[in-house]
Amino acid sequence: MMIRSKTAKYFWSKILLACMALMVLSVIGQSSVAKASGFELLRFRLQPVAMLQNNGAKSYSFMGSYDPRLVVADWLAFGLHAGATVFKDAETTKFWALSYQGAIALIPHKNFEAELAGGAQTWTKGGRTKPLVGSKVAYEFDGPLLGFLDRVIAGYHYHFEQSGRQNHQIRLGIGLKF
Repeated sequence: MMIRSKTAKYFWSKILLACMALMVLSVIGQSSVAKASGFELLRFRLQPVAMLQNNGAKSYSFMGSYDPRLVVADWLAFGLHAGATVFKDAETTKFWALSYQGAIALIPHKNFEAELAGGAQTWTKGGRTKPLVGSKVAYEFDGPLLGFLDRVIAGYHYHFEQSGRQNHQIRLGIGLKF
């Protein structure tokens, strides 16, 4: 039971360190950045999700999200995330988890970005909405593969729960842009 929590904390610490390193690089390496400013409205994300709880419960699913953003400088972007997935609880009852977040992304290089996000996640079972915070790192290809696959993503999100339960969500996926 504690192993999962320690594993998630270890993964979170590595993601956080990677984000901090990319933030530092964004300040000192701005000359290597070549990101165009403007709106990117047709951005989506597809990703498997592992939800691990400190009580030993776990659920694996697949998440889709809409991720528009505004690139305000060649090294900075602000975005929104609206996503949905289906999880199972300990009794194997399926329920929807709906996520909505605001995000800030630092782009230290045209191919790399680090993002911090905050918002909420609503679970349809029990109708509860709780805070959700997370981070991700992404590698963006020089040109889209197959005309629309533009990035690979690794991230961690923490869903705040009452009564001491901890929900760690590990997400690995691909980004699509049209």
